[in-house]
Amino acid sequence: MHKLHRRIISLSLAFLCAVCGLALPAGAEAYGASYFIRGDVNGDDSIDALDALLALRISLGFDDPNSLQRVSGDMNHDGTVDSTDALLILHKTVEAIQVTAGSSTFLRQNAGYNPYVYDEPVQGIDVSFWQGDVDFNAVKACGIDFVILRAGGATDDPSENHEGIDPRRQGVDAWFERNYKKAKAAGLNVGVYWFSFAENEYEAYREAESCLKALEGKQLEYPVFYDIEMDYQFDLGQEYVSSIMDIFCRKIRSGGYYPAFYMSTFFATHYLSGDIKQNYDCWLAQWSGDINYESSYTMWQYGTRIVDGVSGEVDADLSYFNYPAYIKKSHLNNW
Repeated sequence: MHKLHRRIISLSLAFLCAVCGLALPAGAEAYGASYFIRGDVNGDDSIDALDALLALRISLGFDDPNSLQRVSGDMNHDGTVDSTDALLILHKTVEAIQVTAGSSTFLRQNAGYNPYVYDEPVQGIDVSFWQGDVDFNAVKACGIDFVILRAGGATDDPSENHEGIDPRRQGVDAWFERNYKKAKAAGLNVGVYWFSFAENEYEAYREAESCLKALEGKQLEYPVFYDIEMDYQFDLGQEYVSSIMDIFCRKIRSGGYYPAFYMSTFFATHYLSGDIKQNYDCWLAQWSGDINYESSYTMWQYGTRIVDGVSGEVDADLSYFNYPAYIKKSHLNNW
């Protein structure tokens, strides 16, 4: 490494640490974990000057990286943790780390896989049978990039549904096939959600089976989201909600699709375990005020809006993560 190059890095990091009052933690081996955020070298679920300083120490040979740090510190994907990685982490720390959208702030470092995080979020909507006939060409023309379609709710077994009582509980959404074909033809990126009525783990598994059946032969650019909203489900507590979420998402993943979850800030905070929030991406629903959700999220449903091609107001969303690029590169969702 060029001496001047090394000196610039060292002084920059020293200045930043001094300003922020930071010190390098002792014992890098104490930061091992079963997941990682690229750039989070010390494993504390954030990207800051400590990570840049630790990457620099690794590059200079002062510290030996563990297996997790070799991955999380490799910002440019070249198989090593070196001075370039330290500079990239420093750059992410010094620049505006937060992407502001309306009244919400999304922490870019929390998304992981930073090459796939948009510099600016893209606009989307989510639709179901409630919207009826949607002109997706008009939706696309007004600047919408993606649409999350309701694939269904409950299961596809008529004996388990109560269609006359709750129109949401009908198996495959009455408009799903038409919506999927028309949205794809319009050039929109497409994801789906499945509305849960599961009262036990077996029913959650059956809902996942029904969802996969509805997705046969279909390519998606966005995840398959599990939507848990019923009061009787939350009444059973965090362990139950986390369990059915995990069962559904595991089954979806086994079918080759990218699983994730949709939930409001309050319920995601209080009714999902830390493991669930670490293992699956969050599409967060919060329609008012500044978001106070402390875990990571990749999409935000921020309210409703008027969109060309849709009758009346429709749920409005932002995506901060380039799912189309990541999913296609990973050969998920039938890609």
